[in-house]
Amino acid sequence: MLMFNKIAFTQQLKSLRCARNLTMQDLGQKLGVIKQTVGHWEKGIRLPDFPTIIAIADFFNISLDTLAIRGPYDQPDGQLELQFLDDQGNIQTSIFEYAFGIFPLKDIDFTPRFLVLDEIKGTMLEKIITTRNQCYFLTLICLLNERLNIGYRIEPDSSNRHSVNILVKSTDEFDKINPLPVYKELKSGLGTPVTLSDIFCGYLEFVRKYLKMSSTEKIEFLRNSVDWR
Repeated sequence: MLMFNKIAFTQQLKSLRCARNLTMQDLGQKLGVIKQTVGHWEKGIRLPDFPTIIAIADFFNISLDTLAIRGPYDQPDGQLELQFLDDQGNIQTSIFEYAFGIFPLKDIDFTPRFLVLDEIKGTMLEKIITTRNQCYFLTLICLLNERLNIGYRIEPDSSNRHSVNILVKSTDEFDKINPLPVYKELKSGLGTPVTLSDIFCGYLEFVRKYLKMSSTEKIEFLRNSVDWR
């Protein structure tokens, strides 16, 4: 049985199109539809039929699963075990608690998506943050894309405008008024160092509230969220 996820599909389709530097008209010509149809797909106004979904997957040379048939929208939180090689070539294991969400904003042309990571065993995040080593960061991103299908893209300028914000808890900062955790964005651009950046107050407050939701509440929220991009 094919489990199709509407929200995940709309996000992934635009991400794939932009990665190929294609306009809606370009993609429409490849698939035999007009650009307005592609726009409707990306906004979730309507969805392609199954033969067209297969054609889209074939065009981008990806599987149906990668085309967001399943993804973090169906399982927005949980634990994840990742293995990587350290500088000495030894296999290291890290275990993360994660939460995937959307921060809905109507007054901008994209919808911020985020993945909160809390490393409960291991030192992968610590290595990335302390060394700002891009190789470790790219390893983490590749593993997250493979295991969670989050569709993270490395942008040339590290803006991550149409990607996913990787948020981690700052271990040395707390809200000065309320003893609440502070989350920062871990990011890097092509050939640029890894940085740990502040997120604005409204975004931070939303993330804190979102993390208090149950898994069922998160799924319901994601399904009811609108993609305004």
